[in-house]
Amino acid sequence: MTDYDVLRVFCGPRGGYGNELGVVRNGSVMPEREERQEFAAKLGFSETVFVDDPERGVIDIYTPTLRLPFAGHPVSARPGSSTSPSWSCPPG
Repeated sequence: MTDYDVLRVFCGPRGGYGNELGVVRNGSVMPEREERQEFAAKLGFSETVFVDDPERGVIDIYTPTLRLPFAGHPVSARPGSSTSPSWSCPPG
């Protein structure tokens, strides 16, 4: 099984509620889009983020059924957000 984190974003003031998303911090372990899509479907979160280049902030985002060119929810919860000023999604 691939290592991943589960982050909850948009939580209430006491940490309740929120929305979970999966984060694969080392996206290189699963480079193919088909693999990523299958993994995102297996996790079943509204979004799963693959961090492809943490230095440049390159991420790839999937829902259980499709790849997204951009989504604010996963970008706002990205790991290392305090050390990376911006994140980008690859075209296509």
